[in-house]
Amino acid sequence: MRIEYVICLNHLYQYLFASISRTREEVTMFKATISTLILTLLAVAVLPSVVLGQVVGPDYWWVQDNDGTMPSKSFRGICALSETDVWVVGEWGAVYHRQSQIPVHQHPAWLKNENFPQGYTDYHFNDICFADASHGWIVGEKKQTIDPVPDPTSYSGVIFYTANGGTSWSDQTPNIWPTFPIPTSFRKVKMVWKQLTQHYVGYIACGNGAMLKTENDGVSWSHTPTDPWSDPDNVSNWYNGLWVDPSDPDFENVWVASDAFGIIAKTDDGGNTWTSYQPIAFNQSYSFPAPPRNYPLVEQNWHFLMLISVLL
Repeated sequence: MRIEYVICLNHLYQYLFASISRTREEVTMFKATISTLILTLLAVAVLPSVVLGQVVGPDYWWVQDNDGTMPSKSFRGICALSETDVWVVGEWGAVYHRQSQIPVHQHPAWLKNENFPQGYTDYHFNDICFADASHGWIVGEKKQTIDPVPDPTSYSGVIFYTANGGTSWSDQTPNIWPTFPIPTSFRKVKMVWKQLTQHYVGYIACGNGAMLKTENDGVSWSHTPTDPWSDPDNVSNWYNGLWVDPSDPDFENVWVASDAFGIIAKTDDGGNTWTSYQPIAFNQSYSFPAPPRNYPLVEQNWHFLMLISVLL
């Protein structure tokens, strides 16, 4: 009913100006008073829908959950196995897990994964992928250090693996062959169960133009036969986007996107060959889908924004 009150107030506002002759000073004072009242009503109407980052309504979206159990972190990767089983990773070795029979939007605590190996607070974890509830992979890099002197191992990639839902983790980085000649960040990881071979297979999108691949659960990691972009400046490509086609039974249809040169590349044979795209210009426009009808900020309260833009 709050919106109806403000609309009525707007009608009254327009009526008064249409029927009463006022001096400029009186008009200015009157508009200031009405504007203050509108802002007050706006706060009363909208703020209950936005409380500490929480969007409430018939449906729920995201809830800010920082109740002391999850200190302020910069997160970089997330994997949701279900509404009640969610993992996030981030900077300074952050690995958090939320598992409960209570839905995520009701459960009060994210728990730090204390089983994760110690001594990795100088690493930033960029991504996490669980192929199922038990088997998961984390990739990241050693953070850049330049003070007091540059650390030559900055950006060195790391791979961690669990086969028991995070109860224990092992380092698969030594399983990479050939090794990288220079420190190389590991950006994204995607792992799936391949029924034909009865193994977990997957890819890691890296910095320095590289891609890694495993076909045996990560027991060995190798470079894809060719790089997504065969250019002398390929080392400048950091592949921050990775997608593996889940409908492909061989899991060889892969797309990557780079932060340098606007490179998009795909392979349909597991990295033996790549087709690269480098759009000359992104000059196309796209229409975004309309928000859900019961999204409170956009659907129910947009009238307030329209009203303020007219009155203020």
